[in-house]
Amino acid sequence: AERRVLSNGIVKIGAIVAAQLKLSGSEIDAVHFTDDQVAGDYFDQDGRSLKAAFLRAPLQFKYISSGFGNRFHPILKLWRDHKGIDYAANSGTPVRAIGAGVVVRAGVASGYGNLIEIRHANGFSSRYGHLRGFASGIHAGAHVDIGQTIGYVGMTGLATGPHLHFEFLVHGVQRNPRVALRNVGGDPIPKSLMASFESLRDRLIGALVASTGRVTSVALGQ
Repeated sequence: AERRVLSNGIVKIGAIVAAQLKLSGSEIDAVHFTDDQVAGDYFDQDGRSLKAAFLRAPLQFKYISSGFGNRFHPILKLWRDHKGIDYAANSGTPVRAIGAGVVVRAGVASGYGNLIEIRHANGFSSRYGHLRGFASGIHAGAHVDIGQTIGYVGMTGLATGPHLHFEFLVHGVQRNPRVALRNVGGDPIPKSLMASFESLRDRLIGALVASTGRVTSVALGQ
């Protein structure tokens, strides 16, 4: 961790810049790296981001009222594929963008009612339906950040009660969000910066091993 000695001699511990941890039984080196092209983030020893690229759910919900797959539609009264997940929530509950991206649609869309669709990086996109309304500044072409409020739970379109219909698409095809979002990480270190990252990684992790015999954390500048 970053360390700073105060005038009274007390050592103040700051941000962790390197550490080693166990994940599912495997040891992982975590190194904090920042550059003009990379916002400060933690990466493993191979330059893969340790930050999740997407939220696991787009809102605080009561329960899942309909899962992904075949179901009997309560309004149409027929069996049909349900290409998303329905989250039951109070009307007006804020709905968040699950990841950074660009709004490609924000308006009325048939049975979806008020719908927002966001295009994310790497062929991913997400849809949010039955909204009561949109947050300020949400329109086609608007850029959004992960966790940003984009709309509010409602029951517009084909809905029997207030809930959010949420879809996650991979290259235009709806996938089960609870499966598809499970292991999607952030962007890795760009190839052009790998040499700089590896130099920093080796210096920090090497210093930890030399000082402790087992990595826990390291001070910046060692």
